[in-house]
Amino acid sequence: MCEWSMNTTENHVIFDFYMNDRKIETNIKETWVEVSEERLFQNQSKDIWIKAHLENSSCSSPRRSGELRQTVKYRAPQNISGSWSENNLYLTWNAFNGSLAFAEVLFRKQGHSTESWEKRLDTANFTHKENLMPLEHPPEVKMTKKSGEGVRRLTLTWKLEQQTAAFGSVTYILKDTQSSRGCPCKKKEHHTKTTTHTIYVSYSAVNISVIARNEVGYSSPAIIQLPAEPAANLKPCSETLLDKKWSRKTCLQLYELRDEDQRPENVITLMARIKKKERERIRTDIKDYVRYLYFEHSCESGKPKTVHACLFYQKEGAPQREPPDFIAFGETQISAAVSWRAIPVADQRSVLTHYNLCVVKISSQDEQRECFNMSASLREFHLENLTPGTKYNISMAGVTRMGEGPRAFQTINTMPEKSLRGKPQVWFILGSLLGLLLISGTGMCIFKRIRPKILPAVPTPVISDFTTHPAETQEMLQKDEEELHDVMLHQLYPQNKSLPEATEEATVLPGEWDDCSDEGVEKERVDSEGSGEQRSSPASTKQASREEEIQLEQELALLLYRRGLVLDLKMD
Repeated sequence: MCEWSMNTTENHVIFDFYMNDRKIETNIKETWVEVSEERLFQNQSKDIWIKAHLENSSCSSPRRSGELRQTVKYRAPQNISGSWSENNLYLTWNAFNGSLAFAEVLFRKQGHSTESWEKRLDTANFTHKENLMPLEHPPEVKMTKKSGEGVRRLTLTWKLEQQTAAFGSVTYILKDTQSSRGCPCKKKEHHTKTTTHTIYVSYSAVNISVIARNEVGYSSPAIIQLPAEPAANLKPCSETLLDKKWSRKTCLQLYELRDEDQRPENVITLMARIKKKERERIRTDIKDYVRYLYFEHSCESGKPKTVHACLFYQKEGAPQREPPDFIAFGETQISAAVSWRAIPVADQRSVLTHYNLCVVKISSQDEQRECFNMSASLREFHLENLTPGTKYNISMAGVTRMGEGPRAFQTINTMPEKSLRGKPQVWFILGSLLGLLLISGTGMCIFKRIRPKILPAVPTPVISDFTTHPAETQEMLQKDEEELHDVMLHQLYPQNKSLPEATEEATVLPGEWDDCSDEGVEKERVDSEGSGEQRSSPASTKQASREEEIQLEQELALLLYRRGLVLDLKMD
């Protein structure tokens, strides 16, 4: 319970109660509000504030931060008495049910009604009975749970911090919020003197408290908070009882799911005994495009049971944002990978059915588009069979049964094919080139070995420029580093021929060595024919033969032997 005060005499002020920027209760006409225990979590810092509305104006209270703790507020003290002693006022009163509790005392000077009240906290005075010790600490409670078929069986065991006879007879009181609110079974609190108890609850959230009591008073409660336990693989609700009638042993609960962990918050409870107008007012608290965990509970044989659970949307739509943190990585020649985070529940606006991933190949001719549908639970996907050295546009969007949401985009470039390593076709190409090199090298070596046999070398003659003067030619030849030898050829005369006959044949020899001797032969023939029948004498014949022999020797002197070759040098 939360209380506040306001300096106003207006009677038509309406209040809204906020906790951590969330509107918990609206249209409050009193200066207090009672918040169900399902919405409260102890030992957690909360910001609490009030917003007041009057016609067209509004104002807000300062925010108060603090941790929620279990406190018990008793009725006003009775039989208050006071006494003065040395300017001190002493007040005494009877404690409620003998409990050790704090009393809030407000005071101010008489006649100063405009001044604010001063506040003091003090403990009530009471008398111990039989010198018993009060229970200052809550019991230490342990719990085991077993779930199945819509029911959770909870076994509680506890003990006091100090077990002593000074506590006297101790009784334990157990309460749970499901039974106290009557959804679906209404039960009174359970009293026991044992230190163990079994309780049955539904799948909705529940708070269980264990309090120890003796004749002196009550201990502070031990609180066990059990959150809602949705069934696995929940599906969207196909139909609900919100617009139908149901039995008095049935109740409905809707838990708002906003965070990624889908922790239930802000429960809305509808029971059959609620009047129609009140039910319609509660229905207005259900928001559009917000996911709720819908429970139907029934009371069977005195035990609460969850008979149906699903994901409920009062109004649905397509996602309002793209998948966050959509990135591409690990690009190779023919593959790449993409990853993303789930679209937040608050942005899905309906139950996400799948993700749609599209890959567009960009080229100069056309754009090839290929799309994939993937499970809504996936967070990573590998693309295969891509083209090396190609640019791709990749996009992704979440899809509900109401349509497709905005897309997230990434652009990748696959690695060029030349950088591909370890692939069979590359090794084949490299092996083929290496084989060709080996074959060509081997062929060149073999050809060099057999070339002298199939293609013998042809020597190139060196021809010097000789003149008609043997002396000058000889000096020129002697300048060469090579060693030259003069060769002279002599004509052998047969024994059976006489000298005139041999001389006569010798006149024909020059024609065989050089064409230049033809002129002498022709001259001789003309002279011979010119003389008619007159024949030369032996003396003249001998002289002519001698001249021819000298001329032949001069011509043969020009035949040189050089590097094993005989070269014929002609005379001009």
